Amino acid sequence: MSSTRCRGAGEAVSGPNSVGGSGGGGGDLVMSRLDGEMLRRLGISRINVRVGGGGMQGADGQPSGYDLIDDRGNIIVSVNAPGGYSGDKVNVQSESLANEIRTVETSTYVKAAFFSNAVELRDGLFSVLSGGWESYTCDSLPQVMQWPLTMQISLGGVRPGGSTKIRIILLDPSGTETELDSLELARNNVAGNSGWVGTLMLHPNISSAGLWTVCLRTPEGELSRIPIDVRIQTTS
Repeated sequence: MSSTRCRGAGEAVSGPNSVGGSGGGGGDLVMSRLDGEMLRRLGISRINVRVGGGGMQGADGQPSGYDLIDDRGNIIVSVNAPGGYSGDKVNVQSESLANEIRTVETSTYVKAAFFSNAVELRDGLFSVLSGGWESYTCDSLPQVMQWPLTMQISLGGVRPGGSTKIRIILLDPSGTETELDSLELARNNVAGNSGWVGTLMLHPNISSAGLWTVCLRTPEGELSRIPIDVRIQTTS
């Protein structure tokens, strides 16, 4: 005979700030083998099977099992499987303890920043063709490139009506920095609207092949890095 325990599900709830109960402990699944010769030897004349009801709304499940009964009505063997335990009680949070749902961004960060072959901006949205460069191949070096940069930035860390400066820094393969451009981004007076999206054509002077990196920085710190592996076209 063997047994195993299966965990029950918690009771579902509805309503704001309500949390469902944890799952119950589950009942024991008891498995046993009845041998005809053994039943005859014990004088068993009938088997009484008991099926317990499942737990509902936080109540424990009822036990199940079977009894082996002889011709005089005596229970010779009884096999039982306890019912499952009830789940935890439902916890309904009060309004004062409920987690606040924030609808306003409170930090400045980069939502998207990438190079692409073409981009269309309309109503604060952008459509991109061949975006997300990871490498750039050119015929010869050094040369001044034309890299179109698209940026989508949250200005949640800037007070409504305020502004912040975004500096665009180029790192060459050795780590030397050159400032390519800068933007003064202003946040409007609408408290819940802190987004900015736009494009900027960068003209980095690339002197050698290798990994070059474009960094976006504010006075508070660096927001993002965009690495570009610059390669020279090889002729076969």
